[in-house]
Amino acid sequence: MNLADLNTWLDYHYWARDRLLDAIEPLTAEQWRRDLGGSFKSIHETVAHIYAAEWAWLRRTSSCSMPRYATT
Repeated sequence: MNLADLNTWLDYHYWARDRLLDAIEPLTAEQWRRDLGGSFKSIHETVAHIYAAEWAWLRRTSSCSMPRYATT
C-alpha cells in the first residue's frame, strides 16, 4: 500500500462514516434498539461494533498512548 492508496481508503472511510451518521441521526430510540435478528441484533450494536473496530485500528496505528475502549 502506498500513500495514494491510503488516502483513497481514508477518503472512502470518512465518506461511508458520514453516510452512516446521516442515516442513523433521525432514528427513534425504538428503531435504534430494535432487535433486527442479525449477528449484531440492533443498529445500536452494529454501530458500537463499527466504532470499537475503528478505535482498535486507531490504537494500533497511533504512536501515542490511548486508553482502552470500554464496551457496554
